[in-house]
Amino acid sequence: IIFILIVILIPIIPHHMIATIIKCISLLILSFFGSCVLGKLLMQDDFSTINKSLWSFNYNGNTATMQDVACPQNRTGHCVEFGISYCPSGTPCYRSELQGHAAGQNADLKIGGEYWFGFSLMLPLNYTQDTLSPEDIHFQMHSVDGNVGRSPPFGLSVWNHKWTVDIRGDSRPNMPDNKPQYEVVQAVAPAIPGQWCNFVYHTKFEHDLTGFATLWLNGKQVFTNDKLGTSYNDANGPYVKIGIYKWQWEQHQSYTTRQMGTFYAAVKIGDASSSYNEVYTGNDNNNSGMIIV
Repeated sequence: IIFILIVILIPIIPHHMIATIIKCISLLILSFFGSCVLGKLLMQDDFSTINKSLWSFNYNGNTATMQDVACPQNRTGHCVEFGISYCPSGTPCYRSELQGHAAGQNADLKIGGEYWFGFSLMLPLNYTQDTLSPEDIHFQMHSVDGNVGRSPPFGLSVWNHKWTVDIRGDSRPNMPDNKPQYEVVQAVAPAIPGQWCNFVYHTKFEHDLTGFATLWLNGKQVFTNDKLGTSYNDANGPYVKIGIYKWQWEQHQSYTTRQMGTFYAAVKIGDASSSYNEVYTGNDNNNSGMIIV
């Protein structure tokens, strides 16, 4: 019907308006059918169980916990609850994470590839930070190759009570230290305990400034940059880690915050043909605006 109307109306529409009208109609069609046009999901997990074919438990110290629980704060379904308590002496306790299996398994991410990531997490109501340990990482893409001790090429953390992205890239095949050629650190939104955060991250892994990254939180774009180094110059792409990494607790100090935790409800990874709508993991109607990208 739409195309019949276009054929009928074209003879009476001013020529300078035809292109604009066709573009508007195309956007309407995309909005209507966009949710039916699916790309390729490389991985998805709603944590109805802890899927050991997708994840392995990665922890430091003897206080790390990871358990399947009913999702809190009016979220339906199952969640993974991560916890870690500070160890004032002996072996440091600072990590409780699920680690996606690396190259050749799971999503098998590649340098030069374009990907979509969707994930939902929540800081618990009793979440706190202190001045001696102002950062904890909740989502990261860690490199497989290279020097031990390199910071992840992508990290999403809470830094001084704000969600903060840290994106790194380096073109040197054998990066000699933990000082990447390219790094962008930016606070993007307040981190509010007890509030579900439905993130979507769209990126292209490049070790020079031809990469890009865009991040949405609960349907709102909070970060974008199209000239980024987003990976290291490695043979293999990164793998995903979720949970709590409280790296300052590797050093024994008089911290006032002694317990950390987070909840995860879902993770999806899509390839270049995927979309915002396909990887969005919220179940709270924050996606009702139908973002077509």
